[in-house]
Amino acid sequence: MVKRFMAVFVVLALAVLCMPSSSFAVFEELVKHPARSPKPYKEYANKAPYDRVAPAPDVLVDYLRLDNKLNGYPEVPKAASADKTFLKDVKDAVRELPAPVQAQLSKHLAGIFLVRELGTTSLTEVLTVPANEQKGFIVLDVDFISKPVNEWASLRANSPFAPDGRAEIKAVLEEPENDNRKAAIQYILIHQIGHLVGAAIGAFPSWNKDEPAENFAFSKISWKTVNGKTVSRFDSEFTMRPNIKFYSLADSSIPAVKIPECYAQLRQTDFADLYSSRNVWSDFAGAYSVYVHTVLMKKPWVMDIYTDGVKTEAFPSPLFSERGMAKVQFLENLFKQ
Repeated sequence: MVKRFMAVFVVLALAVLCMPSSSFAVFEELVKHPARSPKPYKEYANKAPYDRVAPAPDVLVDYLRLDNKLNGYPEVPKAASADKTFLKDVKDAVRELPAPVQAQLSKHLAGIFLVRELGTTSLTEVLTVPANEQKGFIVLDVDFISKPVNEWASLRANSPFAPDGRAEIKAVLEEPENDNRKAAIQYILIHQIGHLVGAAIGAFPSWNKDEPAENFAFSKISWKTVNGKTVSRFDSEFTMRPNIKFYSLADSSIPAVKIPECYAQLRQTDFADLYSSRNVWSDFAGAYSVYVHTVLMKKPWVMDIYTDGVKTEAFPSPLFSERGMAKVQFLENLFKQ
């Protein structure tokens, strides 16, 4: 199985109607699971966000095992006591976030919990008891995050394309002196914080319900419902989007030589990056992470495209193009609150 290096979150409701009875019972158990209530995380409520990092409690591990079972993942999660250097990297990554992000974490974060055998790098889930989705937890797999941020981001960027030796992407999210594991952890966390904050403020439909994207302030910018299916407003320009599958690599239907064509189409949209074009949830989290990373933290964000070993383009985020201004305005207003 190809390892999934980046955030894949729990989108439970999408398959409910076609579940066998045994799977539906697991789904019902997950929705009402005590890990979705504030009680297991009370000890972290009044702590600074960087002090809400800990090994996953047993109740959360049980929840994650059920979730993997429901989604067909073979991994059996377990709590992780990370080594001191990894734990320091996570805490420092949180501690160094900008003040507006810290304020959002203080309000919405139940905790950041460390596990092994998650089956993905990270995930976010909201608490449903009470059913207001104002708080949530983030889970990190300590064994999945080991590479410096530019290498990690490059692996993710290239993963939708079948390697052919013709083209590749080299991501630049940090200057060389800051290109390390902590920076990768920080960018992954910012993306997950975007999922959490977006859910808390109602920027997009709940991933636990079936709701039209047009009813939500952020998701309506780029998404619409056609024949009961959520589709991008840019699909006529971005014709490759439906075939883009992250982490498919050799199994991808798109050869790497098509990277320049794919990014030329992406340029015609308002998605912050290619990963953001996947769905309404990745759209907000991607825009949030690129905005925080570049505007609030003053860090680089560019995808350098190489063809036959020669750099042919330095691709900036479309978020800051004219098409992206509605999203930028949304984020500016969010961080003024």
